[in-house]
Amino acid sequence: MSEPDEAAGLAAIAPPLQAVPGGPAPVLRALARNLGDLPRALAPGGVASAVVAWLWSLSPLLITLAAAQQAGLSEARAISWIATVQITGGALSIVLSLRYRQPIVGAFTIPGVVLVGTALRHLPFEEVVGTYWLAGAVLVLLGVSGLVERVTARLPLPIMMGMVAGVLLPFVGAIVRGVQQAPAVGGLTVAAFFAAWVVPGLRRLPPVLVALVTGLVSATVLGQADWGALTVAIGQPQAVVPAFSVAAAAELVVPLVLMVVGVQNVQGIAALTASGYRPPVSSLTTASGVGSLASALFGAHSACIAGPSTAIVAGPASGPLDRRYAVSVLLGVLWIATGLLAPAVTAVTRLVPRALVDVLGGLALLGPMAQFFQQAFGGRFLVGALVAFLVATSGLVVLRIAAPFWALVAGMCASLLVERSDFAALGPTSPGADGGYRRASARSSRG
Repeated sequence: MSEPDEAAGLAAIAPPLQAVPGGPAPVLRALARNLGDLPRALAPGGVASAVVAWLWSLSPLLITLAAAQQAGLSEARAISWIATVQITGGALSIVLSLRYRQPIVGAFTIPGVVLVGTALRHLPFEEVVGTYWLAGAVLVLLGVSGLVERVTARLPLPIMMGMVAGVLLPFVGAIVRGVQQAPAVGGLTVAAFFAAWVVPGLRRLPPVLVALVTGLVSATVLGQADWGALTVAIGQPQAVVPAFSVAAAAELVVPLVLMVVGVQNVQGIAALTASGYRPPVSSLTTASGVGSLASALFGAHSACIAGPSTAIVAGPASGPLDRRYAVSVLLGVLWIATGLLAPAVTAVTRLVPRALVDVLGGLALLGPMAQFFQQAFGGRFLVGALVAFLVATSGLVVLRIAAPFWALVAGMCASLLVERSDFAALGPTSPGADGGYRRASARSSRG
């Protein structure tokens, strides 16, 4: 597609990509319109992206299960925790995607699981749940005030892209690790992915879909897929009456809020921006708070906007720009189904080798990663973007706040020291202005 065609295509879908004017009637009309377009918007490549993102998302649930077990929670509480975070994330994905016609993925903060799991070893469960309520309330206030959006508007896009590229690098690098661990299944999956680019009979199919089918078939044929491990049981979220204490609030509320706003949401917002969308930052912050309050009802920790999963479903493999929202809606349905079947989560993760999940997730991120690197290192703020990338890959944790937040801080400091002229050159549609949005050119839907 030529540049004028790309610009025309983006202009044509601009209204659906923008926030609908306030008031219940316009919102309901937007929801109805986007819901009606859903069957036509979902392409085979998008289905493959949703399945890959869903498979990838199962592993963090094991972290949640381990945290619950280490904290001594009962099996019923653990199942309620897993079911709630999945159902909340799925509901956020469906509602936000239909509301804004963007591939917005709701999730739960993975670093928050580790933080909460540690706190549960010395704090009563009910007091920890009380901090979920407080953190959710703070997130709603931040979203309504517009403070997060004003801060995000001053973050240069290359620095954000450098951070996201650093966060996602280990997931893409997992392709190599997966092939090492399962050479036959992993190797065939990677070969099928690239064959879809060059073999005439396969070039009409999305490479991720070809890789997914090849991986599942090869794992089954080689006896590495345990389909007998699949069990069915319904998870039942349990309501929890919170308790509040100064000690618990001082330990958890601020870190949980920072993990949502400064670690998780910023990744998802950057991934959407890189793909050519203009995410409603304040609304996403408010939605994270509302989702956190809903999760707290059943003893689950803070909701957020996903990073890697958003990058997968917002990437070119999911189809044309104005149709990718259907992929996150499908992913939301899969996540709700996973929540309802929470007791079977560990069984699902045993169906196929972990190495295959790593390979598929990495392959799905190759296209988005190419965009992130291009936007991080293709123009201004090179030093800031590089520093953000390096800090994000380091795994640095300070004051219990994970590396992505500090990557943005370090990148901004570096650019303010040595790249002040780049800040002066910012225009109204440049990185760091207008909500941090810069229109990305539409690219091939293959990836």
